[in-house]
Amino acid sequence: MKGRPERVMQNEDASISIQVGETNLQVDGLLYSIGRAPIFPNGLERVIGQAAIGKKGGILVNEYLRAKKVKNIYACGDCIEGNPQFTHYAGKQGWYCIRNAFLVGKSNGLVPEMVLRVTFTAPGIGGVGFATVEEARAKDFKKAVAIRKHGTHIDRAVCDDENETTYIELILSDGKSKAAKIIGGTCVGPRAGETICEIALVINNKITLEYVADTIHPYPTNGFGLQQLCSEEATKRFVNSNRKDSKTTVEFRIQ
Repeated sequence: MKGRPERVMQNEDASISIQVGETNLQVDGLLYSIGRAPIFPNGLERVIGQAAIGKKGGILVNEYLRAKKVKNIYACGDCIEGNPQFTHYAGKQGWYCIRNAFLVGKSNGLVPEMVLRVTFTAPGIGGVGFATVEEARAKDFKKAVAIRKHGTHIDRAVCDDENETTYIELILSDGKSKAAKIIGGTCVGPRAGETICEIALVINNKITLEYVADTIHPYPTNGFGLQQLCSEEATKRFVNSNRKDSKTTVEFRIQ
C-alpha cells in the first residue's frame, strides 16, 4: 500500500490504528525512523568545521577517507556524508582509516556498491551489488539480465514450509555469455543474511556462474538452491553456445 499516514491512534486492546487515505490499518506495532547525523565531541567542532561538511552534517571525504579540506582528519562510518549506515561497513572503513593515515599504501574505503544489506524482518532480506536490472543497465551494464529461483524449487524452503516467501535472484552482466559475471544479488527468506554472504564473495572475486555451479554445496541448504540456480543458467548458456545451425540426427540401434 502506498500513501502517507494521516492519523495514528492506540486502541484499548493495545493495537494501533493507522489512517492512510480512506483505509484504516490495524497493526500490532509501528516502527518509524527520523534519520541521524554526526555529533562531534566537545572541542573538535571548530577543527571539524574547517573541513568540508555536507548538507546532512557529514564530513566530505575522498576515496581514501581523508577530509577534503583538512589533511589530518580521516572519517569513517556514519560520520561520512551520504555513507551507507551499516556497522560492518563502518568497521571496515575504520581499518582503512588507520591504514591510510599511518601505514604504507592506500586503500579505497568508498565502495558502497559492495556493501551487504540485510534487513532482519520475517522473512529476512539480503542484498549486495545491483538490486535490479534497471540499476545495472544505468551503470554501463547495458545487457544485464536477472535470473531467479523461487522457494517452491528450493528444497530447504519447502522442507521448512517457507517456500511461498523465499527466493534467490541474481543480476548478471549479460544474457548470453558463458563468462557472464554476477554483479548483484537479492535473497529473501529466513537465512537471507547467510546466503547473501556467498553471493558477495562471488561478486567481489569476479567468479563466474560455472565456478559456482561446479562447487558442491550441502543438501538441503539455501546455498544448494544458489548452486542449482547457477547450474541451470550455466547449462542453458553452454547448450545455446554449442548448438549447431544444421540439424543433428541421432540413430539408435537395438541389437
